[in-house]
Amino acid sequence: MKLSIASLGAEPGARFIEQVKLAERLGFHAFFHNDKKWARDMFARLGAATQVTQRIGLGTSVVDPYTRHPAVTAQACATLAELAPGRLRVVMGSGSHFETLPGYGNPKPVAALREAARLMQALWAGEKITLDGQVVKFRDGALDWKPSQIPPLYIASRGPQILKLAGEIADGILIGSFATAAGIEYAKQHIRSGLAAAKRDWADIRMCSWIYMSVLDRRDEAVPEGIRRGVSFAFWSSRKVLSEMADELAPDISDAFRKFIREAHESTRPTRGAPSPISVPLTINSETHHAHPFSWKHAAPSSPHDESKTSACTWTKSSPTKHGRIREAIPTLRHKATKSRALSSQSPKPRKRILSLSVNSSLAGSRT
Repeated sequence: MKLSIASLGAEPGARFIEQVKLAERLGFHAFFHNDKKWARDMFARLGAATQVTQRIGLGTSVVDPYTRHPAVTAQACATLAELAPGRLRVVMGSGSHFETLPGYGNPKPVAALREAARLMQALWAGEKITLDGQVVKFRDGALDWKPSQIPPLYIASRGPQILKLAGEIADGILIGSFATAAGIEYAKQHIRSGLAAAKRDWADIRMCSWIYMSVLDRRDEAVPEGIRRGVSFAFWSSRKVLSEMADELAPDISDAFRKFIREAHESTRPTRGAPSPISVPLTINSETHHAHPFSWKHAAPSSPHDESKTSACTWTKSSPTKHGRIREAIPTLRHKATKSRALSSQSPKPRKRILSLSVNSSLAGSRT
């Protein structure tokens, strides 16, 4: 199993550079940068990372085919790959959190990702291409140079249709936020159907899983905001899968959480009102039967990102509309503190500021 680390774009530039250099010294497999809307720019920072590292892999996570045209993404990624020969991975997904971009969304995500992958791979191969897809359109164009480095293309998802697509066409798969045996097997069964459809096998792909982790000094220490928000995004974007498979993926969840995630999928929205805190305990057991308790608190949409306001909201049912979504769902994660002497001796900042951890896992039937 290989471990990679990722930035959510929250830390200042100088701190980001320190983290990338430290990750290389500590022997991490790769350093990814999330393409989170309105955080610090992923491509600019990965470009800087190519100049301060020599060995560590670098990666995008996760670009979508909607907010940037896939041809523009292909151009940027080919440029990065040239600066870091053999070290870049490109991770694409269907995207999320389009609320601030009127007119944008992620319609027909399977078609969009299939078309984007076809276009990007053709451009990287130096081809001139026209594509009149359902979502992606491109007319008689090519890159101005033939890239000397072609990065592997990963597809990220936790939904069955896109996992199947990844098995068909991708060089690798990033499983979204599943780390238990049941969650990985759920993903693999859909990947397997894609491999079969394309007459491929597990040797043709790489498989990894994105998880969130926070290293704390004490059990009662505050979890960094980036981790809490990251876990909330994972829950929110997993609501369909969780509503259908919660008992299979985590059989010990509480009735309160089961009810909550079902109603979240059906469409709920937070409204201002008298304080009515919702704190739903969830315990997910790993294969080692170590329990990680979660509680999820929700903020009203107009609240600043302030912990003091996260309990001052109520939840009301609404019919599905573009506004019927959880704008802020901020979880509080508590787990037993873990010591890390290597980090404490080499990092000038508190250890709790390590961001998310992407696990590139050599599970049965996969390669890294």
